[in-house]
Amino acid sequence: MNAIALVLVAFPAGLLLRERRTALAVRCVVFFFIHPFQTVQVNAEQAPAGVDWSCAVVNLAILLAGAGLVVPGARVRARRAARSTVAV
Repeated sequence: MNAIALVLVAFPAGLLLRERRTALAVRCVVFFFIHPFQTVQVNAEQAPAGVDWSCAVVNLAILLAGAGLVVPGARVRARRAARSTVAV
């Protein structure tokens, strides 16, 4: 679920929101909203052997990848704005 939200939210947030911090905050809010549901689902499917740290590492990588996609979205938005600006 987080990987799907990564693709659907991170780049468009960087593209559409003016401030990069706001886009990162939106991405984090979506991630932290979905994360508990995904964690419950994953832990329900596993045997009760304890904490699975590989799931935490994968989710951290997804969170960082989402932050990494916000930056190119902001750069694309900045390039488009620079092209559409006409010097008078």
